[in-house]
Amino acid sequence: MLNEFLNPASVEFREVDRAVVKDFVEKHYLGAYPAAAKLYLGIFYNNEMVGMVIYGSPFGPNVIYSMFSADTDILMKNVLELKRLFLTDDENLLPSDAKKNLAGFAISKGNDYVANKFPDVKAIVTYSDSSHHSGTVYKATNAIYQGELNDKKRWVYPIGSSSQRNWVKRNLRSNLDWKATNECMSVLKTMWREVL
Repeated sequence: MLNEFLNPASVEFREVDRAVVKDFVEKHYLGAYPAAAKLYLGIFYNNEMVGMVIYGSPFGPNVIYSMFSADTDILMKNVLELKRLFLTDDENLLPSDAKKNLAGFAISKGNDYVANKFPDVKAIVTYSDSSHHSGTVYKATNAIYQGELNDKKRWVYPIGSSSQRNWVKRNLRSNLDWKATNECMSVLKTMWREVL
């Protein structure tokens, strides 16, 4: 087993097309290829592709409307979904110690990339499946927890300028539709104190 801490200078993100990543995705344990993808970001470590982040359109306008307060002026083009984050299990390409921090680093850099490429996007939504993982990487990267429904936890990243991020925070709903837990309410109460 190789040991090597993540060297951010050795990580690069490049847009790649579907053909380049198809085999990589099919070999991943989730197996499913996400629909409605708009951006494929290859993650390269020491010039070798070790993973990818896939962003795409959320599944219908109801997702958007359930995220934000009813009177919020929000459109489908203002939200993207972080559909998948894949990292290789090949320790010759990505040592386990480097992999530990790469997931969070990839989300942070990927979201920055989205903010620059798609200026209309104000927020990124993503989900964690409670039967597979608890969303630790989303907590560690300061995603806002919106609640859980049918074993899916929903997380939101405000992106863009400081004023745009604050706008998103002010307009997110507490999501009674999503049976928001006490954890969610605690996060939201803290958030409201920060922006008011």
